[in-house]
Amino acid sequence: MSYRAAKISVLLFLAVYFCTGMLAQFFAKGVEDAYPFFSWFLFSRVPLRIQSEYAIRFLEIGGKTVDPPLFFKKAPGALRNKERRSPDEYYVLVQSLGGAVKRKDAEETARLRLEIEKEMLDHPAVYEISEIIFNPVELWRNGSVMEIKPLAEFTLK
Repeated sequence: MSYRAAKISVLLFLAVYFCTGMLAQFFAKGVEDAYPFFSWFLFSRVPLRIQSEYAIRFLEIGGKTVDPPLFFKKAPGALRNKERRSPDEYYVLVQSLGGAVKRKDAEETARLRLEIEKEMLDHPAVYEISEIIFNPVELWRNGSVMEIKPLAEFTLK
């Protein structure tokens, strides 16, 4: 096969392959892919991914109201041992507290709350544990969340 024929064959194959992929969404019944052809609209059909996790928000720190409430991750001044650990290192503890509050497990909530207050908090504070519902991409892009559901409010004196 000559170079010219090979070049035309490859270009023709790529054109047919591209067109078949584009038309797959119109002619496919059920599954859109028929190996080795696939729909070029794969990523436009990915459903919105929603996640939720728990977070601590301060309503008052040292007797002063915080408006709007401040997330624990953004309040390093409230950390007891800020040189030793960052707010991200408390993630599992905060998630456990949120789960216990949501399950209405009073004993586990009290235990975790005591641990959090002993380990993390240095000043008198009023704080809440909230469930944060968010799209990870939007949170990463512009820091926005879809919903904040307060679950419980605590006071540390």
